[in-house]
Amino acid sequence: MSALLAAPGVSTLFEAFQVAAQRSPEAEAIVAGDLLITYAELAALVESCADALEQQGVRPGDRVGILSPPRPEVLITLLACARLGAIYLGLGPRLSPSELEYVLADATPAVVFVVREFQGRNYEQDVSELCRNAGIFVCPMTWPDGKLSPEFQAFLHAEGLRAARPEVKPDDGVAIIYTSGTTGPPKGALISHRGVITAVTGVLARLRLSRFHALVTLPIDHVAFLTSEAVMAILTGGSVVQLPKFDPVAVLDAIQRHRTTVWFAIPTMLQRLVASHSIDSYDLSSLELIWWAGPVPKHVVDVLRTKCRHLGVSYGMTEASGGITVSDPDIDEERLLGTVGRPHENIEVRLLGDESAQGGRPGEILIRGPQVMSGYWNKPRETAEAFVDGWFKTGDLGILRDGYLSIVGREKELIRSGGYNISPTEVENVLATHPGVAFVVVLGVVDPDYGEAVHAVWSPHPNVEISDGELERHVRERLAGYKVPKRFWRWSELPLLANGKLDRRELRNRIQSGAGN
Repeated sequence: MSALLAAPGVSTLFEAFQVAAQRSPEAEAIVAGDLLITYAELAALVESCADALEQQGVRPGDRVGILSPPRPEVLITLLACARLGAIYLGLGPRLSPSELEYVLADATPAVVFVVREFQGRNYEQDVSELCRNAGIFVCPMTWPDGKLSPEFQAFLHAEGLRAARPEVKPDDGVAIIYTSGTTGPPKGALISHRGVITAVTGVLARLRLSRFHALVTLPIDHVAFLTSEAVMAILTGGSVVQLPKFDPVAVLDAIQRHRTTVWFAIPTMLQRLVASHSIDSYDLSSLELIWWAGPVPKHVVDVLRTKCRHLGVSYGMTEASGGITVSDPDIDEERLLGTVGRPHENIEVRLLGDESAQGGRPGEILIRGPQVMSGYWNKPRETAEAFVDGWFKTGDLGILRDGYLSIVGREKELIRSGGYNISPTEVENVLATHPGVAFVVVLGVVDPDYGEAVHAVWSPHPNVEISDGELERHVRERLAGYKVPKRFWRWSELPLLANGKLDRRELRNRIQSGAGN
């Protein structure tokens, strides 16, 4: 086990936090702009938040939502939920009003914290009516510079007697994270305390870090925000530097100013960082590790090698509570570019139909271990279908050689773009509501910036004129920005299989080659 761990042997997230806070109370835990919170201060805030949530009626198993970019209020809420046995529900600012409506109706949180406004969007307006109609308590938040939200602090000052704290067990749920499937609306993966701790300790055992001082740029509804940022910091007694959004210059400035040691990024962020041509203007010597999930172009890796002593790659998913594989810090370039590392010691990985798991043949990746989700929230049938003989079916196709895993495709049609799972059916259903669209199919196409990009092939009703811009606006008004097709293809005829079904492979090949119909 990694010597970096400040809380070895713990079984719940709050227990891990207690150990870290007692060990180093004056150490910094969170940095957000000019606001710095020590472990002792964070512990007091978490207790106050747990008290206030109890006074609001939150009990073990209840969900508590928060809609915000990365902010101290998010970690306070997460840890208060862990203290009470409640379940954290992160809501990302990129969710559209209709997506928020679906998630709130499905998860039925007892309390929702919501930022009033961010990047010109009124989130309080989006959420308040939905919650009021459902009887959900809402706490809006504003952000003064260098301080916690005054509304959030007022919520913490609830009056009343503290109830007896419940016993929180390792297999109790700690978070629900919604992830798109191949069909239909998103599914909420229920992740346990044991799951996140198992995933994080497995990854940490592989990493060689002298100090965990991480830069946080991922949205709060991303599994890597939970496991690769928050829980890693807590388990190591480390700290996080939070940025409300990704911006290449802001990232470089934060690394230089706060002397961060580790940054987990999605490939798109790394490509934008290198493309900004600002990297040589900053001192990044504090960085011990930059790591990512998914393919990164060689030219980007070449630049990063000049700035950071260790680079790493990993493979994970929401249903696995985070990381499944991770590379060794001294991984060679061929494996850094061509694999996603090795499975860590806390999880089993094999390929469907390849019992040796080392045959060098592609197969669907199956995983088994305590970090695998408890199930999909309110979806017993989908949960049962996701497993075979106790193994979770990832839907990804891989090859195992000498212990290293390479991702070669997708068993399902799920699109993975910039670290997000996107259901083609969800986007198709939205486009089909446009009165001028007669037929539409959505698929993922290999993309140098995002790994995969969303493309839509469509045909109009006779004598109807629709621009790509109009279709783009139609989707953007109803779905998160990362689900909006990067390109629209207007075709009159589509390739079909002998059975009359759409030939998606041929369609994708035509798009990839730039050919029409």
